[in-house]
Amino acid sequence: MSVRKRSWTTAKGEKREAWVIDYWHDGKRHIETYDRKKDADEAHAKVKVDIGQGKHVAPSRSIEVEKAAQLWLKSSEAAGLERASIQVYREIVDLHIVPRIGNVKLAPLSS
Repeated sequence: MSVRKRSWTTAKGEKREAWVIDYWHDGKRHIETYDRKKDADEAHAKVKVDIGQGKHVAPSRSIEVEKAAQLWLKSSEAAGLERASIQVYREIVDLHIVPRIGNVKLAPLSS
C-alpha cells in the first residue's frame, strides 16, 4: 500500500497533479485518486484498517444501492416477515431510495 503524488502535463500543456493510493486486495490492484494529500492519507488509513478487519470492498467491485436493496427485500421475504412489512419496504425502496441513490455504489457510502 502506498500514497504517492502523480504529476502530468495535459495535451494543452497544463500541469496537473493528484494524490493516489495504490494497493492490492483479493489478488487485484486498486488505485484511488484524490485532489488533496490529506484525503489520500485518510483513505489509505481507512483501507488499511478495513483490509485488516476483513471488511474492505474496493469501490470498483462494490454493488449499487438498488441491487443491495433488492437483496435486502429478498432476504426479508425469506426470513418470513409479514406481507404488509415487505410491501412497505418495497414502496420505500421503489419510491424513495432507488430514484435518488439507486445507481450509487455502496462502498463509498458511510453510516
